[in-house]
Amino acid sequence: MLRGLGEARLAALCIVACVAAALLMSRSGSDDPTTTAPGPASNAPPAPALEPLTVAMLVEEATSLCRDALNDYEGKAAPCVLMGDLQEDLGDHTEAIKWWREGLRRAPGRADIYRRLARAVSANGEYEKAVILCRTARQIGLPPAGICEDMGSYLLELGKPREAAAALEEELRLHPTSVASYGLLAQAHSQLGQYEDAIANYEKMLSVSPRDKASYYGLATAYARLGHDDKARDCRETFTELRKQSDDAARARKQAYDDTARMREVVAGTHTQAGEIAHLSGRADEAERHYLRASLLDPGATLCREYLISLYIEQQRHEDALGVCRQLSELEPGNPRHNLNIGLILGNMNRFPEAAQALSQGIALAPNQPEGFSYLTSLLMRAGRCKEALVTAERLVALEPTGANYYVLSHVYEANGDMEGAREAIRRAGTLSPGEEDNRRAQLRLQSEATPASPGERE
Repeated sequence: MLRGLGEARLAALCIVACVAAALLMSRSGSDDPTTTAPGPASNAPPAPALEPLTVAMLVEEATSLCRDALNDYEGKAAPCVLMGDLQEDLGDHTEAIKWWREGLRRAPGRADIYRRLARAVSANGEYEKAVILCRTARQIGLPPAGICEDMGSYLLELGKPREAAAALEEELRLHPTSVASYGLLAQAHSQLGQYEDAIANYEKMLSVSPRDKASYYGLATAYARLGHDDKARDCRETFTELRKQSDDAARARKQAYDDTARMREVVAGTHTQAGEIAHLSGRADEAERHYLRASLLDPGATLCREYLISLYIEQQRHEDALGVCRQLSELEPGNPRHNLNIGLILGNMNRFPEAAQALSQGIALAPNQPEGFSYLTSLLMRAGRCKEALVTAERLVALEPTGANYYVLSHVYEANGDMEGAREAIRRAGTLSPGEEDNRRAQLRLQSEATPASPGERE
């Protein structure tokens, strides 16, 4: 089920990196790389053992939690969404829709509730209604992540690839981390016969999700249409192997299916969402209790841990945040984001060698993603390792030639004494981002320092 509150500042999956990056870039105090800042004392309570629970006990826990939220946040939409999501997870779609509509009555501007309703009607094949609900959500304001992506998928189901492509391009423009949109956009291009564009987007999808079997299937089709038979065959073989592995895993899950384990996951999701409500309401202790309960109920859950890290960072509890980051890295060892977050937090604690190692590990897992190079460049500059920073800054600009990144490159060139390179980089930054005041000031400063030589000196 779709979880999360839509208006939350704790956007799933990318919030930790954003918060930690801000801390890394703005940290005050010693920047001496030989100094290790003492970490704050850990206040995280030890995880208790999970008590024996039945399905009925778990359902009662979640239902009571929702009732308490409805009482504690009387008149608010968030607890209605919480109850609706729980009812959806319990299989009562009618009751879920009733609570979501009540949430909309209390907060007509909640675009994420329209998204829930769109998904509910699309499950019945009512894609036209789903598109209308998504368009209503878009009219409220800046669409939250996922709205345009969902609309694109419904338009594809309706056989409207051109409209779908427009919606998906809007999703990626507004929310570049909505990686699933790349796969859907590739499908739209393929349906339009734009196979080169389809291949480019399938490859972007695979750069983030290298085991996405649907992308390999789409690539095989696109390459075949372009006459690249060898590439098509390789992609088909990879797709076949990934599908076999997926089918084997599905059979194993079916054989090991446990009603109680499934309900623990549902209740963990309810606690995570309740924690988010508390967090946004300034009830940090209550939020922490919910997040910890969620992680106990579902040892493999990631979202509750993402939110817990954000809470700990806000409270300057960096050791606790680091510990949870490492849990996530163990749960998802192939996910570069966790290595990057570990590096960012270590850098914020002035533990530079460990931070650089963690960031490098994240980059190794996703060598074509610019975020890791951006973070590592900042860290190396803080550590005074300017020559190494130049290598990462140049790679950053090669991957993502934006005004902001050229501004960083200019700063690194200047730190290395290459004033000509700095002036050229800031000129490019100004061209790409002409409205940025920082770029304009830096360009004026560098130009003023480029004093022309006297006639005698030129001779």
